[in-house]
Amino acid sequence: MKIRRPSRMLAVAAVAGAGVLVGCSAPPSAAAPEAPTASTSPAASYRNEQSGFALTPPPGWQQVPGLAVSAATFVAPNRASGGNPPLVNMNVVVTPTDADLDANLAGARQLLPESFPGYRPVLDEPFTLADGQPAHLLGCTFTQSGSTLRNLQLLVVARGNAYVVSGTAPDLTFATYEPAIRQSLSTFALI
Repeated sequence: MKIRRPSRMLAVAAVAGAGVLVGCSAPPSAAAPEAPTASTSPAASYRNEQSGFALTPPPGWQQVPGLAVSAATFVAPNRASGGNPPLVNMNVVVTPTDADLDANLAGARQLLPESFPGYRPVLDEPFTLADGQPAHLLGCTFTQSGSTLRNLQLLVVARGNAYVVSGTAPDLTFATYEPAIRQSLSTFALI
Protein backbone atom coordinates (compact mmCIF):
# COMPACT_ATOMS: atom_id res chain seq x y z
CA MET A 1 0.00 0.00 0.00
CA LYS A 2 1.34 3.42 -0.92
CA ILE A 3 1.26 5.83 2.01
CA ARG A 4 0.72 9.44 1.08
CA ARG A 5 1.94 12.29 3.19
CA PRO A 6 -0.95 13.68 5.24
CA SER A 7 -2.63 16.57 3.54
CA ARG A 8 -2.06 20.14 4.56
CA MET A 9 -5.80 20.14 5.26
CA LEU A 10 -5.34 17.85 8.27
CA ALA A 11 -2.78 20.10 9.94
CA VAL A 12 -4.69 23.27 9.13
CA ALA A 13 -8.00 21.76 10.20
CA ALA A 14 -6.47 20.54 13.44
CA VAL A 15 -5.75 24.01 14.78
CA ALA A 16 -8.02 26.12 12.58
CA GLY A 17 -10.95 24.09 13.77
CA ALA A 18 -9.76 24.50 17.32
CA GLY A 19 -9.58 28.27 17.05
CA VAL A 20 -12.44 28.96 14.70
CA LEU A 21 -14.70 30.48 17.30
CA VAL A 22 -11.87 32.59 18.63
CA GLY A 23 -10.82 33.86 15.22
CA CYS A 24 -13.90 35.99 14.80
CA SER A 25 -14.31 37.11 18.40
CA ALA A 26 -13.06 40.00 20.42
CA PRO A 27 -9.96 39.59 22.60
CA PRO A 28 -10.58 38.14 26.06
CA SER A 29 -12.15 40.59 28.48
CA ALA A 30 -10.69 41.39 31.87
CA ALA A 31 -13.63 39.61 33.52
CA ALA A 32 -12.80 36.31 35.14
CA PRO A 33 -13.62 33.34 32.97
CA GLU A 34 -16.33 30.95 34.02
CA ALA A 35 -14.49 27.79 34.98
CA PRO A 36 -15.86 24.35 34.28
CA THR A 37 -17.91 23.17 37.20
CA ALA A 38 -18.82 19.79 38.58
CA SER A 39 -22.27 18.64 37.72
CA THR A 40 -24.58 16.54 39.85
CA SER A 41 -25.62 14.66 36.72
CA PRO A 42 -23.11 13.37 34.20
CA ALA A 43 -22.91 15.14 30.85
CA ALA A 44 -24.74 13.34 28.10
CA SER A 45 -22.43 11.45 25.77
CA TYR A 46 -22.30 12.83 22.25
CA ARG A 47 -22.41 10.25 19.44
CA ASN A 48 -21.73 11.00 15.80
CA GLU A 49 -22.76 7.85 13.95
CA GLN A 50 -21.91 9.33 10.55
CA SER A 51 -18.29 10.06 11.50
CA GLY A 52 -17.96 7.03 13.79
CA PHE A 53 -17.04 8.54 17.16
CA ALA A 54 -18.43 9.37 20.58
CA LEU A 55 -17.21 11.56 23.43
CA THR A 56 -18.55 13.25 26.51
CA PRO A 57 -18.08 17.03 26.50
CA PRO A 58 -17.21 18.78 29.77
CA PRO A 59 -20.18 19.37 32.10
CA GLY A 60 -22.19 22.41 31.09
CA TRP A 61 -20.62 22.75 27.65
CA GLN A 62 -23.13 23.16 24.85
CA GLN A 63 -23.01 21.80 21.31
CA VAL A 64 -23.14 24.54 18.66
CA PRO A 65 -22.96 24.53 14.89
CA GLY A 66 -19.32 24.41 13.87
CA LEU A 67 -17.29 24.90 10.75
CA ALA A 68 -17.92 22.89 7.64
CA VAL A 69 -14.77 20.92 8.59
CA SER A 70 -15.95 20.27 12.15
CA ALA A 71 -17.94 17.12 12.92
CA ALA A 72 -18.86 18.55 16.35
CA THR A 73 -18.22 21.78 18.25
CA PHE A 74 -18.84 22.43 21.94
CA VAL A 75 -18.45 25.70 23.86
CA ALA A 76 -17.88 26.37 27.52
CA PRO A 77 -20.32 28.47 29.48
CA ASN A 78 -19.36 32.09 28.90
CA ARG A 79 -20.33 35.17 30.86
CA ALA A 80 -19.33 37.51 28.04
CA SER A 81 -22.23 39.33 26.47
CA GLY A 82 -22.67 41.27 23.28
CA GLY A 83 -22.97 38.29 20.97
CA ASN A 84 -19.26 37.43 20.81
CA PRO A 85 -18.59 33.74 20.30
CA PRO A 86 -17.20 31.96 23.35
CA LEU A 87 -13.43 31.91 23.63
CA VAL A 88 -13.29 28.41 25.08
CA ASN A 89 -14.28 25.53 22.83
CA MET A 90 -13.75 21.92 21.82
CA ASN A 91 -14.27 20.44 18.41
CA VAL A 92 -13.77 17.28 16.43
CA VAL A 93 -12.38 17.39 12.90
CA VAL A 94 -12.53 14.20 10.84
CA THR A 95 -10.36 14.08 7.72
CA PRO A 96 -9.96 11.14 5.33
CA THR A 97 -6.40 9.80 5.21
CA ASP A 98 -4.61 6.78 3.84
CA ALA A 99 -1.61 7.44 6.09
CA ASP A 100 -1.09 5.91 9.54
CA LEU A 101 -0.89 7.66 12.91
CA ASP A 102 2.88 8.16 12.72
CA ALA A 103 2.72 9.73 9.26
CA ASN A 104 -0.16 12.03 10.24
CA LEU A 105 1.71 13.04 13.38
CA ALA A 106 4.89 13.78 11.41
CA GLY A 107 2.88 15.87 8.94
CA ALA A 108 1.22 17.84 11.74
CA ARG A 109 4.57 18.50 13.44
CA GLN A 110 5.92 19.92 10.18
CA LEU A 111 2.91 21.88 8.94
CA LEU A 112 1.51 23.40 12.12
CA PRO A 113 4.50 25.70 12.77
CA GLU A 114 4.38 26.80 9.11
CA SER A 115 0.65 27.51 9.29
CA PHE A 116 0.11 29.44 12.52
CA PRO A 117 1.79 32.62 13.77
CA GLY A 118 3.65 32.23 17.03
CA TYR A 119 3.21 28.45 17.06
CA ARG A 120 5.02 26.90 20.03
CA PRO A 121 4.67 23.23 20.97
CA VAL A 122 4.11 22.57 24.68
CA LEU A 123 3.12 18.88 24.70
CA ASP A 124 3.87 15.90 22.46
CA GLU A 125 3.16 12.48 23.96
CA PRO A 126 1.60 9.11 23.14
CA PHE A 127 -1.89 8.37 24.41
CA THR A 128 -4.04 5.26 24.43
CA LEU A 129 -7.83 5.29 24.13
CA ALA A 130 -9.86 3.26 26.64
CA ASP A 131 -10.25 0.46 24.07
CA GLY A 132 -6.47 0.22 23.56
CA GLN A 133 -6.40 2.19 20.27
CA PRO A 134 -3.11 4.12 19.98
CA ALA A 135 -3.44 7.89 19.77
CA HIS A 136 -1.30 10.96 20.42
CA LEU A 137 -1.64 14.23 22.35
CA LEU A 138 -0.24 17.47 20.97
CA GLY A 139 -0.39 20.78 22.79
CA CYS A 140 0.63 24.22 21.57
CA THR A 141 0.23 27.93 21.87
CA PHE A 142 -0.35 30.16 18.87
CA THR A 143 -1.51 33.67 18.06
CA GLN A 144 -4.84 34.40 16.44
CA SER A 145 -6.51 37.78 16.08
CA GLY A 146 -4.01 39.31 18.51
CA SER A 147 -4.68 36.77 21.26
CA THR A 148 -2.38 34.00 22.46
CA LEU A 149 -4.31 30.75 22.55
CA ARG A 150 -3.45 27.34 23.87
CA ASN A 151 -4.88 24.04 22.87
CA LEU A 152 -4.67 20.36 23.56
CA GLN A 153 -5.33 17.98 20.68
CA LEU A 154 -5.99 14.27 20.55
CA LEU A 155 -5.01 12.66 17.25
CA VAL A 156 -6.47 9.25 16.38
CA VAL A 157 -6.14 7.51 13.00
CA ALA A 158 -8.53 4.66 12.24
CA ARG A 159 -10.81 3.38 9.49
CA GLY A 160 -9.26 5.66 6.87
CA ASN A 161 -9.83 8.82 8.92
CA ALA A 162 -7.76 11.12 11.08
CA TYR A 163 -9.78 12.30 14.09
CA VAL A 164 -8.48 15.48 15.72
CA VAL A 165 -10.23 16.46 18.95
CA SER A 166 -9.12 19.92 20.10
CA GLY A 167 -9.77 21.91 23.25
CA THR A 168 -8.82 25.59 23.01
CA ALA A 169 -8.79 28.52 25.45
CA PRO A 170 -6.82 31.73 25.94
CA ASP A 171 -3.33 30.83 27.15
CA LEU A 172 -3.73 32.83 30.37
CA THR A 173 -6.82 30.84 31.41
CA PHE A 174 -6.11 27.46 29.83
CA ALA A 175 -5.13 25.88 33.16
CA THR A 176 -8.67 26.59 34.42
CA TYR A 177 -10.19 24.48 31.62
CA GLU A 178 -7.46 21.89 31.10
CA PRO A 179 -8.78 19.27 33.59
CA ALA A 180 -12.23 19.28 31.96
CA ILE A 181 -10.73 19.19 28.46
CA ARG A 182 -8.43 16.28 29.38
CA GLN A 183 -11.33 14.38 30.95
CA SER A 184 -13.40 14.87 27.81
CA LEU A 185 -10.52 13.76 25.55
CA SER A 186 -10.21 10.60 27.63
CA THR A 187 -13.82 9.69 26.75
CA PHE A 188 -13.23 9.75 22.98
CA ALA A 189 -14.16 6.42 21.41
CA LEU A 190 -14.56 5.01 17.94
CA ILE A 191 -18.01 3.57 17.31
